[in-house]
Amino acid sequence: MLEALQEIQKELGPDAIVLSMREIPAGPLWQVWNKPGVEVVATSEVPRKHTPNTNSGTSTTTELDTESPPGRKEIEALLTAIAEKKQRNSQEKLNAHPMSRTGMSSNNTEEPQTWSPPLLQNTLQNNSERVSSKPAIQALENVVRELKSEQKTLSSIKNSPESELPNSLRSIKKRLVAQGVDASLVDHILETNINTLSPAILSDEPRLIRFIKKQLEANLTPQQNSMGVIQSRVMCLVGPSGSGKTSTIAKLAAYYKRILGKNVIWICADTVRAGAISETKTYTEVLEIPLFLVYSPQELEELLKNQTEEDLILVDTPGISMVDEDRIVELGSYLSVLPGRSIFITAPATMKEADIQQGIATFNPFKIRGIIVTKLDETYTYGSIYNIAHHSRLPLLFFTNGNQILGDLHQGNPETLISYLFGEGIKS
Repeated sequence: MLEALQEIQKELGPDAIVLSMREIPAGPLWQVWNKPGVEVVATSEVPRKHTPNTNSGTSTTTELDTESPPGRKEIEALLTAIAEKKQRNSQEKLNAHPMSRTGMSSNNTEEPQTWSPPLLQNTLQNNSERVSSKPAIQALENVVRELKSEQKTLSSIKNSPESELPNSLRSIKKRLVAQGVDASLVDHILETNINTLSPAILSDEPRLIRFIKKQLEANLTPQQNSMGVIQSRVMCLVGPSGSGKTSTIAKLAAYYKRILGKNVIWICADTVRAGAISETKTYTEVLEIPLFLVYSPQELEELLKNQTEEDLILVDTPGISMVDEDRIVELGSYLSVLPGRSIFITAPATMKEADIQQGIATFNPFKIRGIIVTKLDETYTYGSIYNIAHHSRLPLLFFTNGNQILGDLHQGNPETLISYLFGEGIKS
């Protein structure tokens, strides 16, 4: 704002009239999180013609037939009051010192006087108070007062109870909080919209929802590659017990083998869980892909060195408890031999947010590259997944939402997750 006013003064001079000042959105309308720009409308001094009044010895000012800009009348009234006060003070001084009048020539004819606004920034008034005499400065003071009043109004809106929010915002807040989205984040988004959007948009719920969806989407890290691109030649899935690692690997194998025609192999390190090997064999026989069982980190490392022609190597790890330190250390020995640390964590939508956070913290030293969200069809709330993706800054790699190994694997992206928050689900 200060830079804009300096440009006004540079272009139009110190007596420029500021007509309006406001903040305007910068960039596309839906990017309300961007820092707003500034718009200042100003004009130079409006021309006036002076007609002397010979009867009274003073002058009257007649404005041209032009429409006065906002705030001009107040500025004119202030300047006129200053002029009148100055004239009265001068007359009082002359009356108080008669000697000063006797020295005046009696032959001098009093000419009509005209008064124009002084060019000094401040004029001493009542020997103690300085009053701004520049129209631009006075107009700026008026705008500042208006902005303070608007800010006070906005503050009252932000601090008001939920029942006093606009119906559209109250409805959206209720939905997001019910979904489990972080309440502080929801309040921040609502405050951003109150500060930046017009009342017309705030009352238009469908349009407002589109704005809020874009803001929610901007808080998540997008996945750069599409499903047609293999994220990593070696993909190792980790996660707590029951998070859906084996079924997710089956979906990945089916997609890349059957749909994309890639050369895929399956390495199973989950050799302790009852039924794990038989379940894995069933999947690999149906998909017609090779299966390798490993019982130690050394076997895994040697096997990976020998597999040089495969397009995709899927590694299934045993599910562990996040509080079992011995099992965590054992699993860590397997992860340490993976080339490039191609590790992805499976996060069920049904799991508590705190447990998923603990899982990410446990495996984070091994450089997790993304999140695969499973079991989206087994819950109605998805706020915990949104919070995890927001706080961890990990990209969403895939979504799974069913038991079928074909058709239930979807591209993971922020837009899809946010559609779940608003009850829309995955678009086919």
